[in-house]
Amino acid sequence: MEVERYYYAVASFMRKDDKISVTSVTCSVKGEEKDIKFYPLMNIITSTEEKFKDDMVSGTVIVQSVIEISKQDYDAYKERIDKLHKIEWNIQKIIRIDLS
Repeated sequence: MEVERYYYAVASFMRKDDKISVTSVTCSVKGEEKDIKFYPLMNIITSTEEKFKDDMVSGTVIVQSVIEISKQDYDAYKERIDKLHKIEWNIQKIIRIDLS
């Protein structure tokens, strides 16, 4: 039987400037119950490496904790992050206008 599970994790990694960064990551995994046991870890590592590929030393992701969350929590988290990105984009746009 195919299931879909949602996860929230905290991961850290080494930055190219020799500092350690900590980030939160969410992921969803869909598949047969018996086949998806290690997928959350791999998705978290891959997501972190893709998101920070320009700033991080490859292969340094450490997953510090992982918890399973509900679909509602997953959707709420994604919605919050989208809002924060829009605010950040608007601030950068204002800064560029002021610098012109």
